[in-house]
Amino acid sequence: MNSRLRVLLIGRRFWPHGSIDSAGHLIQLACGLHRRGVHVEVLTPRYASSWNEDFCFREIRVHRPASAPRSDWSMGRYMRQMSNWMRVSAKSFDLLLVDSVREESIAAIETAREIGSATVLRAAGFGEQGDIDWWETSRAARRCLGFAKTADQIIADGAASHRALLSRGFVPSRVRRIDTGFEPAPNPAVADRVAGRRALASINSDFQAPPDHPVAVCVGSMERDCGMEILIESARHLVARYPNLHLWFIGDGSQRDSFYETLRGDGVRASIVMPGSFADLGDVYAAADLFVQLGDCGLEYQLPKALSSELPVVVIDSDASRELIDGKLTSRSSGTMVGGQVERGEQVSQPQKPSEVQESLEHWFQGGNGKSFRTAMRSALDDLSASRERAARLRRQLVRRRSQSETIDDYVRLLEQVMQNRLGNSHGPSIGAVS
Repeated sequence: MNSRLRVLLIGRRFWPHGSIDSAGHLIQLACGLHRRGVHVEVLTPRYASSWNEDFCFREIRVHRPASAPRSDWSMGRYMRQMSNWMRVSAKSFDLLLVDSVREESIAAIETAREIGSATVLRAAGFGEQGDIDWWETSRAARRCLGFAKTADQIIADGAASHRALLSRGFVPSRVRRIDTGFEPAPNPAVADRVAGRRALASINSDFQAPPDHPVAVCVGSMERDCGMEILIESARHLVARYPNLHLWFIGDGSQRDSFYETLRGDGVRASIVMPGSFADLGDVYAAADLFVQLGDCGLEYQLPKALSSELPVVVIDSDASRELIDGKLTSRSSGTMVGGQVERGEQVSQPQKPSEVQESLEHWFQGGNGKSFRTAMRSALDDLSASRERAARLRRQLVRRRSQSETIDDYVRLLEQVMQNRLGNSHGPSIGAVS
């Protein structure tokens, strides 16, 4: 069935926004479904008037009929433009898969009712950056929650998200948990750090770094309270201890100039790179020695990609990052359990004690604690060869627990099941229907 399934994938960000976590996840999902034989097309806004409205990305057709919303006022216009396009062009698809539960989900659900298509949503993000917490921020956000409960299925990225959805009144049979997967091996075309640095330096000379100089990379949005502040505040201490250390800040945001001026004022300008965003982070990961995860934004794609690339990681100690890496909930998140039960045999672990950090395959730090962060960085940088060996062991463990191919298989099975249910109820177009 999946070879004939036609899916319209809808998201706020897609290529060339590979440095943004949600875009990286959407690109990975679209390519994974395409490789499995699903006919995938992508609907996403354009962020500049010069952008083409239609193009092909790796044999996947991408539609950008609407301008991206930049304010609450423009959000209504954006939703109308997306809805109008779907009413005309989405009839040829069997299913609409929305990669978040925000305004796009309302437009998709309303349009699907008119054209008789199925809708599947994904509760995206973690913590304060995630959809579930966002639903509590405004009346418009709560409206998205109400519409989401009428979708055919909603996908949860993990146990905590699954339980949070059930606690907010979602019908259990309509909630499907699909855990994050990890790629089985680094891409051999970019696995060599020396070649990766040479390739980046040919584009931007700031990337020049001798092979024996350690490179730490951080990817994120340069906004207030983005988590990047702790690395900026610690940069001068780290460079003083490791004079050959290079710090690569990947991303953009309103605070970029402010962050740059702070670092320059601390006398570490020669040790930092702020090149902006990348459409594909493969070369960046290949060239780096260490990946720094400073918050819960980045757990959908950026951190899993770094772990799959066998990069040593310095990670904020949060419930979401613990669940992603350890595969189980901490006691801090156990209060979200439904009926006090642990589902699917999940274990609930205690937060890691400081004495256990050195024994771990990854390097944890407490959020907002500069001393804890610098300690974690030192534990990774003092013996990089040992850190790389632990990173390889960690990747093997993660792939054995959950590979990316298993995640894509779960998506395909879910989409097929949704279509079977609708066909059994005589709803919606037949599979492979063409307008």
